Amino acid sequence: MDITDDVDPMTLAINQAAEHLRGALHAGRGVRVEPQVLYARASDLISVLIRTQEVAMALSDQIEKAARTHRLGSDDDRSASEHAGRAACLLVQVAGEVAEAGLAADQAWNALGHLRLGE
Repeated sequence: MDITDDVDPMTLAINQAAEHLRGALHAGRGVRVEPQVLYARASDLISVLIRTQEVAMALSDQIEKAARTHRLGSDDDRSASEHAGRAACLLVQVAGEVAEAGLAADQAWNALGHLRLGE
């Protein structure tokens, strides 16, 4: 039996994405950088942020669905629905903040588009 049999596909994909991002960070250290490469990297970062926003919203939806379809309990004096609602709302907030980061990344990408190699 493969260890991935016990992990749901979304969790596995998120973990793999995190590892790929860690690899990107390490791959970018000490390499020669050209302006067009920076432009392409910023574009790719925008794509990552868009997908991150979508994942946060999907997870929020999944939490709300789980709260409706499962009999959940709580380990403190707050109800399970209160915990689930708070988690779902916070993930919507995360999605909004990532969207703002995406706008900033888009502005950086736009600024990088004006760079040219000097003579």
